[in-house]
Amino acid sequence: MPRIIIPSVTLSPQKEVRISDKDAHYLINVLRLKKADLLHILDDRGNVHSAEIISINKKEVIAKIKGTEKVNTESSLKLILVQSILKGEKMDLVIQKATELGVKEIYPVISSRTIARSTEKYERWHKIAKESVRQCGRTEIPAIHKPILFEDFLRLMDERFKGFIFYEDSKKGLKEIIPAQRVSQIYCIMGPEGGFSPDEINMAASKGFIQAGLGPRILRAETATITALGLLQFIYGDL
Repeated sequence: MPRIIIPSVTLSPQKEVRISDKDAHYLINVLRLKKADLLHILDDRGNVHSAEIISINKKEVIAKIKGTEKVNTESSLKLILVQSILKGEKMDLVIQKATELGVKEIYPVISSRTIARSTEKYERWHKIAKESVRQCGRTEIPAIHKPILFEDFLRLMDERFKGFIFYEDSKKGLKEIIPAQRVSQIYCIMGPEGGFSPDEINMAASKGFIQAGLGPRILRAETATITALGLLQFIYGDL
């Protein structure tokens, strides 16, 4: 059934909902829905509302809520991605796949070898995450923080174990260095196209992050992030 997301709303049976702008365009022009068609409306509290279209025109859809159910497709693991900003569509891809893989928060950071330093796509990343939530069946949109310098991010951390920083020169994979304790929250720090500098690796280590590799082959930055997130969800989460 078609799905749209309307966060920060309170919906209840028989309530009418006005849908406009891009969501209306999606329902009208992409899916070509008509009066009496059904759809699901997601809020940001894990509720899925079934609704029936009662009115439709070129710019607006009005739907009536028929019922509500609580759905939980969220991982029990609070997986937090710290991603050095990548060039062009690579960052878009990472935002999309991180959302699909259940990441709860994303920190875009600027490290010493970051090539793309513009933060103009901040709003675009939110839209990509929202669309990915709609597509993959999640009920929560990941929080995307405003871009900051990598060293400023590290200043937010204390010296206890927080997670992993993935580094192409590391000789040890996750299966060799996984801490014995189970965790409910984990940070995944990923570098830019040129990787992290040795100084940045040392800075992260001083804050409790464990250095890890992803095998003998050099992965593209976006491939490395998707791989690392999948592994962490397999080890600690719900994959």
